[in-house]
Amino acid sequence: MSESRILDLTRSLFDLTEDYPELIPIFLEIGLEGVANPMLRQTVGRKLLVVEGLKRHGISLEEAKRKLEAYGFRVVS
Repeated sequence: MSESRILDLTRSLFDLTEDYPELIPIFLEIGLEGVANPMLRQTVGRKLLVVEGLKRHGISLEEAKRKLEAYGFRVVS
């Protein structure tokens, strides 16, 4: 059994996508459109915590957690 990948959604969008590049299309699917733009991800994404981005886009934290867990991540925030 493979070890689950642990995500802390209080980290920056940039840091998480650097650690797990496979999150980019998942975050895009969840509704964080800017994540697909490398320039935005490297500028705004360095300061934007994922939980803040979800809130700004009106995305439920619980819904995002369910989606991430469905892709094999364990959310700890």
